[in-house]
Amino acid sequence: MLTVVNCICEVDVCQQPSEHAMRDYCCGMKVQVEDLIDSMDVAQILGLSSPRAVHVYQSRYPRMPRPVIDRGPNRARLWLKSEIVSWAKERQLKRQS
Repeated sequence: MLTVVNCICEVDVCQQPSEHAMRDYCCGMKVQVEDLIDSMDVAQILGLSSPRAVHVYQSRYPRMPRPVIDRGPNRARLWLKSEIVSWAKERQLKRQS
């Protein structure tokens, strides 16, 4: 099942691609619902002790994928599983070299 995910950024940011350099999509991206994961899944993939640690990682690692859905404080945030898995593998390779 495909769903359209609304843009996670402010409208004026979408009109400034340089501000959106870390994302190659914005405004109306289509995703498979099954590919969306919450902070508990992200923590598990990254080997973190709790979902709360995901927020710390977001602050510490600016290149970590951002949620594609962020409903605000104390509300659901969802990431694309493929982005998190890819980023985790990239970090693991960098740590090994």
